[in-house]
Amino acid sequence: MPLVSAAIIFFLCIAPVRRIQNTPASGVGHVGLIQKDAAFQVVPADRGGAYGDVWFNAAAPTFAFRLSAVGLKPGVHYLIELNVDDVTYELTSRPADPRGAVKLDTTLSRFATGACDGGEYARPRSVSGNHRIKFLVKRDGNPATGTKRAHSTLSSPPAVACHGNGDDNFTYALFEDNVARFTGTR
Repeated sequence: MPLVSAAIIFFLCIAPVRRIQNTPASGVGHVGLIQKDAAFQVVPADRGGAYGDVWFNAAAPTFAFRLSAVGLKPGVHYLIELNVDDVTYELTSRPADPRGAVKLDTTLSRFATGACDGGEYARPRSVSGNHRIKFLVKRDGNPATGTKRAHSTLSSPPAVACHGNGDDNFTYALFEDNVARFTGTR
């Protein structure tokens, strides 16, 4: 019985391991970016996995964030993707620098697609209100030049510029480790 009592006391008294909160009292949120293998298991950095961070304002009239990722393949173009309340927006395409890093520091006054992708076109929408946001980084398999229209029920969705690798490979490289919560205060 003493062993059971000790175990209960241990689990009740020892504080659980804390993850970085994505909406701290300071108003600045954080989401980690992680690589997963084919079995959807995390590939840690010490085993060669890519990783990154996203810092964002948790409540503001605009959605400002800074994304930084490392461990990606140098010279390969990657799409920065936001999934906002289950709607996907391809923001931009960025090449990884010679060290395998991709960075984006931006402020959005609305959620909208800004890079070509063969997915379904999502109408732009206001940042106002409460949102759940996922950050993803995937290979940009679009053509290296030109424009492309996404699939849509609209008669003519806007065409956006392509800056991809031209290989039709849209494999995800990084996933969010937590869902961000943002409140647009307009």
